[in-house]
Amino acid sequence: MSEPKPRIKLLVVEDSPEDRVIYRRLLEQCPDLECEVLESDTGEDGLRLCRENAPDCIILDYNLPDLDGLEFVADLRKNQYPGAVVMLTGTGSEEIAVTAIKQGAQDYLLKDHLTPMSLSKAIRSALRIKELDRQKKKAEEELKAHKDRLEELVEKRTAELKSAHQQLLHAEKLSATGKLAASIAHEFNNPIYGIRNVLEQIREDLALDETHAYLVDLAIRECSRVATLIRKLQDFHRPSDGVVSLMNLHQAIDDMLLLADKKMKERNIRLKKIYDPRLPQIRAVADQIKQVILNLVQNAEEAIPDPGGEIVITTNAQPDTILIEVQDTGCGISPETMKMIFDPFFTTKPQVKGTGLGLSVSYGIIKKHGGDLLVESVPGKGSTFIIILPCEGEGR
Repeated sequence: MSEPKPRIKLLVVEDSPEDRVIYRRLLEQCPDLECEVLESDTGEDGLRLCRENAPDCIILDYNLPDLDGLEFVADLRKNQYPGAVVMLTGTGSEEIAVTAIKQGAQDYLLKDHLTPMSLSKAIRSALRIKELDRQKKKAEEELKAHKDRLEELVEKRTAELKSAHQQLLHAEKLSATGKLAASIAHEFNNPIYGIRNVLEQIREDLALDETHAYLVDLAIRECSRVATLIRKLQDFHRPSDGVVSLMNLHQAIDDMLLLADKKMKERNIRLKKIYDPRLPQIRAVADQIKQVILNLVQNAEEAIPDPGGEIVITTNAQPDTILIEVQDTGCGISPETMKMIFDPFFTTKPQVKGTGLGLSVSYGIIKKHGGDLLVESVPGKGSTFIIILPCEGEGR
């Protein structure tokens, strides 16, 4: 059983009625094609029929009363006609036909040599070339899409590596600073304790009047305060062992506030603490949670413009979680900034004041503890950062 002949929609654009009759007869005799034929006698009408009917192939006479074949093909190319074109020329016009192929036609025939076989072969060849062109274009588009995707992935990975490298550099800088601070703190400890011991000896051995006794007691207390600050500084900069243990959040907050106390007093920033007495201890990596608290307190202080304002720290015990809120009366955060607030290296601070890592690192720490870090803000009125951490109901 023979295969059915392919049926195609064909547009014949030819101004000569006699030639159109000849083409129709030849097409009827084509051994391997079955055609639905549309006819036009002008270039403009042919273009119209092409737009309205989208033929698979166009049999095009080069010499038309209103357009020549090259202009016709140029218009098809401009409007991205998806079908094939077979150009018909008279004897001696082969050079013109070759030019037409270069500009978009798929094949050509000399009118004097037309036969059912040659016409069928030219149409099938033109359709095959056009199909190959479509496949090539599709492959190029797919290749470009893969190339663009690959470039996107490379750019993303490069950005991630750059981010990781900068975080590593920042971590190394913090580590070096921490070691230096710990070393200096150790060197300060001995003279501080020595001064305090001398003052205590003076207090015990000498009969001081009330004023001088008060001054000596004040000096002893300040020595103790400096020693406490040094101890907190050493604890804070000591490398994290990553060990999860029970920790008292109120004590951790107080320790970090001690480090920020002087700066807040200098800037006339009031501190208010609203502690929930029911707050349980939680299991966490203590120095990491302290790092988050200190970062939020410092950000709150820096967000408050002169001549001062207020920072409120609130804790709240929930059935399965605890909340720590750090609220300030600062400048607030714009909606545009809010979208990027936890992105690595995003910062609104001057280059000398911030790296844009604080909130990103803090967010990562809280997430690793199974919690969340949220922010609420009203531009011009202030912001509230909320730490949510899971708890297991351990008593204080």
